[in-house]
Parts: sequence; C-alpha cells; structure tokens
Amino acid sequence: MTKKELLIFIQDAIEKRYNYSITDENQTFDEVGLDSLDIIELVMEIESEFNVMIPDGRVENCKTFGDLADTVLSLKKPQ
Repeated sequence: MTKKELLIFIQDAIEKRYNYSITDENQTFDEVGLDSLDIIELVMEIESEFNVMIPDGRVENCKTFGDLADTVLSLKKPQ
C-alpha cells in the first residue's frame, strides 16, 4: 500500500459518510468537522480494510489526514 492509495481510501470514506471532499492531505480533522467519534469510526474502517491495528495513542497525535496516513504506513512496515 502506498500513501496515495491510503489517502484515496480516506478521501472516499469521508465523501461517502460526510459528503465532504478532501483536497489536501494537510487538511485537519477539525476543518472537515470530524469529532472524536467520527475519527474512531474512520480509524476502524482503515484497520479493517488494511489489516492493521492503530493504537489509540498514535491516533491522538494525528491532526491531519496526511498524519493518519503516515501513521498507518509506519505500522505496516516490516519489523
């Protein structure tokens, strides 16, 4: 999985749920109007789709969609 593929998945999920288009990976969750429950639901969808477990502490450090994509990618790298 590439960052671009992950961002496209996130964009599609946001558009389906909230009818909002993400135009920049540096957009914040606040700019889109996501609350903490929305973020948890998005993270659960990513975990399911990409077979990755994202610890809560890692999500709390994410402010933008790019941050979230980078976090997921870092967790998918071989150890």
